This record gives sequence, C-alpha cells and structure tokens, in this order.
Amino acid sequence: MKMFFTVALISLGGALFGCSPEQSSTEVKTEPPLVEPSAQLEKLSGFAGEYVIVDARRASDVAAPAAPGSETPIGKSINFTQHGVEMEGIACEDWLIIPARVPVVYVDSDPNLTDLTLAPTDSPLTSGDQQVHAGFTVLCEKQRVMKLHRVDDRVLVMPWANSTVNLILERPLSTIQIKAYQAQLKSMKFYDGALTGELDEATLRASRAWYEHRAMLDDTQPIPARPAITENLLDALRVIEP
Repeated sequence: MKMFFTVALISLGGALFGCSPEQSSTEVKTEPPLVEPSAQLEKLSGFAGEYVIVDARRASDVAAPAAPGSETPIGKSINFTQHGVEMEGIACEDWLIIPARVPVVYVDSDPNLTDLTLAPTDSPLTSGDQQVHAGFTVLCEKQRVMKLHRVDDRVLVMPWANSTVNLILERPLSTIQIKAYQAQLKSMKFYDGALTGELDEATLRASRAWYEHRAMLDDTQPIPARPAITENLLDALRVIEP
C-alpha cells in the first residue's frame, strides 16, 4: 500500500538518500498558477516514466567535495507518473514540476560531467543533437523536494547531499535495446562477449571504451568510470528507434 503524505516525499532527498533536502521546509511560491501534473509531464518535463540512478559523482564546484560514499542510492528507481513522483512505495498526491529559474547544474563547466555534453556523430545516419539541458524543480504540496537537470530524453542529473554530489539517472534500456547496443559495440571491436541483453560489467566497459573513442579526450580530461548512455552516445547505432 502506498503512503500519501504532506512532506513524506522530502524523504526522497532525506531519509531514503541519507541526507537533508535543500530548503525542504521552505514553501515555494509559484506564479502564475501552474497546470496539472499530466500537462506538466506532457508540456514541460519530457521525462515521464522510470529512471534508475546509475552513478554518483562529486560536484567539481564545491570546495573540498567529499567523494560519493557507499550510502549513495545507486540502483534505486524514481518514477514520474501522472499521479505523482514515486520511489520505493512513496508517492505525493499534490505535486508539480516547474522550470527552474536558475541552472540546476553547470554541465558545460563541470569536468566530471563532460560525458553529458557529448555531441552527435557526423554519420549520415545521425539523428542530430538530442541534448536539451533544462532545469526543473519538483514540488510536493508547494515544498521543494528535489531539483533535476534534463540532459536529453534518456538522462537526468539530480543534485544530492547539499549539491556536493550529482546523481546520474537513466531510463532503463530494454533487453532488445541492450542486445542491439552489444551487437553494435561488437561490430566495432569494443565488445567481445555474448549478446546477453544485460547491461553487465563487460558491456559497461565496452560502452566506456566507445565513449572514450567518441569523445576524443586528451590525457588531462577525466573519463567517468561509468559514462552516461546518452542519446548522443547511441546516435546512429539504431539502438533506440524513433
């Protein structure tokens, strides 16, 4: 049975994630009046559905940032539905997603987020640049409970632990899509395993090698241990069909 609550969604950034949400006790004024959640999902968010937290990276613009610890919520999922924002059986009846007034994260200047600005390929099969880079604030009963940065239709960034860490969220790829990705990586000699349809360690290593090849980074630029599988990383590979 799901729990509906007044402030419980604040647990998304608090008890569930092991930190205190930013300004969770401050009511956010919203003018002009906001539309209903279903319209928000359709017109604003673009990220309805399930996302899984796949990585946690320290923010480079924080003085002496702490490295993400073992308590990071990697593997947890967040669902954005017309009924609210849900995680681990927690939901909110009165919620809104609104555009952020200031940038949520600065992906262009954070060296730990370089994979989120990867350009599309120059292949004739390219779908073009899929980057969106828009910030949003999630409210539960007019209380701010989280901020989100939308990279594209697959990837989100959520500041966490007082913005000292950025959580990377991805839409899960289907078994068929993962097999297609593995087949493409195999054809390009980045992967030599079986087409399992699982995003296992071998596939993620191959994906990292593919990202490194695509990004053409020099020795001074950091490469994430687990690069985000953005739409531009999958560009021209026919993994996600229109």
